[in-house]
Amino acid sequence: TGPWGYLYQNAVKRTKIALRDGVLRGILWHQGEGDSSASGIAAYQEQLTRMLTALRADLDVAAIPFVAGELGVWDLKKHAGRAAFNRNLADLPIWVSPSAVVSSGGLAHKGDGTHFGSAGLREFGKRYADAMQELQKVPR
Repeated sequence: TGPWGYLYQNAVKRTKIALRDGVLRGILWHQGEGDSSASGIAAYQEQLTRMLTALRADLDVAAIPFVAGELGVWDLKKHAGRAAFNRNLADLPIWVSPSAVVSSGGLAHKGDGTHFGSAGLREFGKRYADAMQELQKVPR
């Protein structure tokens, strides 16, 4: 376990309960924009790698595939930090194996310029599934 608090512990607990009757085939991750500051981006690789290493250990799934999604960028001037975050996240497969990054390109927000809209979320889900299946080499 690591210093990630209640949400992390809750995720581990719920996953272990689900594993009583199921099989964990991969981990999907979507980071919020809170780490899109210069300092957040600089620390992100180490923090995510440490958290994922601990999560894999806590769940006893050492080489489970990991798929992360980009932040939404709808206004390059307003969302410069998000764009920089996404450029950093693109290197995820170098930090973590097996892993993939899912593009948020072309997905619309729900009108607030921050959160994905319903249609965008459905498409994002398909992109996550495609990336996970590619990592698992599972035919559709």
